[in-house]
Amino acid sequence: MDEQLLGFWRRVMDEGTRRLGRAEYQEAESFFQQGASTAERLGAPEVLAFSVRLLATVRVKLGELESAETGFSRALEICQNVDNAKGMAEAWAGLASVAFGRGAFAQAVRYYEQAISVYPPASPPLRLGMLYSDLGQAYALLELWEKALRAYDRAQDLCHRHGYPKGEGELKVLMGEICYRRGEKKKAEDWFKEACRIFAALGDPATLANALQYMAFIYYDQNRMKPAEEILRRAIALWLLCDMPAEASESCYFLSKIEQNLGTGGEAEAYIELSIKLYEKEDIGLALRYQSLAGIALTDLELVKAEKYFLQALNLFRVLGDENKAGEIFQTLAVLADLDGRQTEARGYHEKAIEALSAAGSLAVEARQGLALFYEKHHNYRKALETFWTALQMARESGLDSEELETGIQRVSRLLRKKGRGTW
Repeated sequence: MDEQLLGFWRRVMDEGTRRLGRAEYQEAESFFQQGASTAERLGAPEVLAFSVRLLATVRVKLGELESAETGFSRALEICQNVDNAKGMAEAWAGLASVAFGRGAFAQAVRYYEQAISVYPPASPPLRLGMLYSDLGQAYALLELWEKALRAYDRAQDLCHRHGYPKGEGELKVLMGEICYRRGEKKKAEDWFKEACRIFAALGDPATLANALQYMAFIYYDQNRMKPAEEILRRAIALWLLCDMPAEASESCYFLSKIEQNLGTGGEAEAYIELSIKLYEKEDIGLALRYQSLAGIALTDLELVKAEKYFLQALNLFRVLGDENKAGEIFQTLAVLADLDGRQTEARGYHEKAIEALSAAGSLAVEARQGLALFYEKHHNYRKALETFWTALQMARESGLDSEELETGIQRVSRLLRKKGRGTW
């Protein structure tokens, strides 16, 4: 074998592996391509299989699934020809990752089972544990809970026996998730507590914060708000310690809901404001945070502040094209403007609510009812009656409950008969 060529192959593969570890996938692909072409010239089948498999791995990361599948299949064929069981296992696992990327979870299960079945007993046991963990995730996505738990348990046992407590803790979290989804809340709580103990002993703040957040969710679900509050505050401190603002933002958002349940509006507002400050994207998540902040202000009867935050949420929803949410906010803004005596503005918001909801494919029956009630309140009974009738017709055509609309029509009709036609 050409030692100089082999040295070059090692250098480019090492650099490709470093780039892969740093999620620099385009650069990693370039180095692995050089490695694969060099391996062809070396004429060593196992070197070629390894090179092709790593190139396929980075292509999965890049979303190039067809090319990745071709690479893993080639690596598998090479390893089968030279009877390399470890290489076969890795190639089967690679094919499973392609199936995973396509959402073909049943196929992924078959591939992972193949990988496990040929995995050599003398090979690293923790890699076998990872295969069982991946198999468990595929089963979980298929909602085959018992099989998922058995796979996770095998992975957990391998981590425990071979001195990898962090992996053991992460698997306990996964098992807790499954128990929670199955309604086995006490078992879920026990798994999460064990995970917390492991991560606390390891001094691993990020994994501990994640497990604590799961515990907080369990307590929240059980209406145990005080322990949920205490645990989540600890999780937020750990996220901030780790400089993980996105995760801290999510925990702050969750904690604001807990504070609202506890009736501590000031704390709820402070945590949602911190959540917004830490949030790094301008997407639906940010819009929902502003909407929540507006809701807190509304509960506290801080109407000016509520309107300000609703408008910020509205602008984001409209930019993101979410006309349903925009329509909801327009309805609330109409009420706020009306309470402030801005009747023309209020009517405009009602009309915009109908327009936005209609653009989203809704009949906007509730928004039309809101506009009818607005007209009724301001004694424009003719417009109120017209709007009620339009809403009633749409409700009947779509099979929606129409009792309130019918009552509104009767009420406004009586008012018209009694006082004559109203004008704007």
